[in-house]
Amino acid sequence: MVGQTAGEVIESRHPNLKKGDKVLTQLGWQLYGSTGDAIKVDASRVPLSCYLGVVGMPGMTAYLA
Repeated sequence: MVGQTAGEVIESRHPNLKKGDKVLTQLGWQLYGSTGDAIKVDASRVPLSCYLGVVGMPGMTAYLA
């Protein structure tokens, strides 16, 4: 199923992403994936799951609408 995914980098060759970074992607509902499109997020301030709701696209849609 397609959908936004919140996850943790387990291996990376990307210069801006390292192992352990928390990211948002469009990989869908799966355990592992590979992408060049990952958005790094700060999970130390907000729980990672909140990036899929209140501080993510649904929350921004509600705030701006």
